[in-house]
Amino acid sequence: RLKASQDHIGAITSNAVMAACAAGHAWGESVRIFWDMLLSGTADAASMANVLKAYKTTSQWQEACWHLFEVPSAFQLVPSWQHCVSVADACSLASLWQRALSLLWTPRAPLEYRCSAAIS
Repeated sequence: RLKASQDHIGAITSNAVMAACAAGHAWGESVRIFWDMLLSGTADAASMANVLKAYKTTSQWQEACWHLFEVPSAFQLVPSWQHCVSVADACSLASLWQRALSLLWTPRAPLEYRCSAAIS
């Protein structure tokens, strides 16, 4: 029980550091922490969101797409519609609007949100 609690606290701390790195344009450090968490089995939805934000911040839409579509299946992570929206944002920043729209139209996203995001 203590180990599970330590892992949880470690994941929270790691996610906070990842978010700070992404916001501070230290995307490489955010990615490194994400992979450490994946390999230790502590990565979660917040970790995925943070690494996608790091890629979006640095306009690395290809890496964001790869992380969204390839990583989850290999590590039993389930991407949510929020993850799809984050990658769609990265694509739209790169003027890849068709790819962005296709990501927004994922069945995971609530219809109201998809339409609102597509319009903006």
